[in-house]
Amino acid sequence: MTDNQPAPCNDGDVEKSKSRHSAPHIVIVDDDDSVRLSIEMMLKHLGCEVISLISGESLLQSTVQLRDDSIIYLDQNMRGMSGTETYTELRSQRINNRIYFLTGSLNSTDIQSILRSDPACQSLQKPISLRMLQSTIDVAAN
Repeated sequence: MTDNQPAPCNDGDVEKSKSRHSAPHIVIVDDDDSVRLSIEMMLKHLGCEVISLISGESLLQSTVQLRDDSIIYLDQNMRGMSGTETYTELRSQRINNRIYFLTGSLNSTDIQSILRSDPACQSLQKPISLRMLQSTIDVAAN
């Protein structure tokens, strides 16, 4: 590994992700394998530590330890709990990380209501690009 390359990421390696604070720590929650894996690959290309989960329930039941600066990318339309339902449960547990809702349509009234009331939330319209992800990481860093 050269000095210019990011350190390799180990999905689910929670202990390592807590100790290395230089790379952005990202949690992706999306039940669509192709979307989740595509976003994961782009984030790893950007040098992020990435944990991928398939549902809101898996996030809430996991042992993933979020850092204060962790970013959560949360799909809105999933089997089981929706993104907004997962968001509501996270906030009820006082988990106040920055959340980006991933959606095919920005017209969701549920998401719009959350965006108006919670400045730590934004939405991204699918398809998600590398440039969009870089922008969200830059915003979170500042």
